Amino acid sequence: MRPTLRSKIGAALLAGSLLSAGAGCLTGWLYPRQWVAEPAQIYADIDGGRRQLAIARAKLPPPTNQWSYGSHGFEIMESERVMSKWLLYPVIERFGLEARQPLLADATNYASTPRYLAYRQLRRRLRFETRAPAKIVQLAVVADAPGEAIEMANAIAARYLAAVELELTNSSSLVIASNYVRWVRPAGTPVRRADPARLVPGAGLCLALLLGGAGWWLRWHLVRPSAGKRLA
Repeated sequence: MRPTLRSKIGAALLAGSLLSAGAGCLTGWLYPRQWVAEPAQIYADIDGGRRQLAIARAKLPPPTNQWSYGSHGFEIMESERVMSKWLLYPVIERFGLEARQPLLADATNYASTPRYLAYRQLRRRLRFETRAPAKIVQLAVVADAPGEAIEMANAIAARYLAAVELELTNSSSLVIASNYVRWVRPAGTPVRRADPARLVPGAGLCLALLLGGAGWWLRWHLVRPSAGKRLA
């Protein structure tokens, strides 16, 4: 017995409902669960500060190319400063990131201690970017809450600014840093973002739904009619 038009429409509606429900569940599962704030910005003319500091200490100008490492070198050197344990460990302590680590953390193995695991996680969540011509350093953090995304970014930016000020401050109380490193703006409005860990399995589930729907359609419209003709 061949299916009637009404049964085909009903089956199509049922399949569409199931696919819509699956897509809705998938969308809810993939819905962004993390936040990243508009980055904090620090003006950091480190080359200029180092030149001025050398002049103040030695009373003579250094060679013009001695203290400059270019835009690419600037990003590499400052990313190492931002990612350093000296700069990030106090932030980890302030926000209690050690307590959020899995129970499998091993206190006897340094690479598996809660503090080091928190440090690695914070490095992965830290977004560092430089705008070399304008001498701007941008810092943002991916966090689980909007307020935390702002506070963490500002805390790391404040630590970074203090580190550069310490380097560019003359020991004879002649402060050079104030002219060469300063806040441009703190971290701003946070926005939601997708968690990359959910994208790969989610894409696989979506592909499985599509292939399953295509297989059902082919079976209903091609295989069953041809089988009916052979039986006839």
